Amino acid sequence: MCWFRKKKKKIINFSHRFNVGDSVNYRYKDELNPGLIYDINQTEDGKVTYDIQVGGECPVIIYNIEEDRIFLRRY
Repeated sequence: MCWFRKKKKKIINFSHRFNVGDSVNYRYKDELNPGLIYDINQTEDGKVTYDIQVGGECPVIIYNIEEDRIFLRRY
């Protein structure tokens, strides 16, 4: 028996500025922090929010960061 299931692909039918996997800086509690876009969501009133992964070895996911609080990371 195989206990692993295939993950369902999420279909996104709304416009957004960033893609999953983009390196970004985001403003959280009045500080600018680096992270990666982990997931894209849309609220009931039409706003786009992002889930951002922070850290490497023991990552943390920050949920529901609004699109206007995120900036592309420049190297």
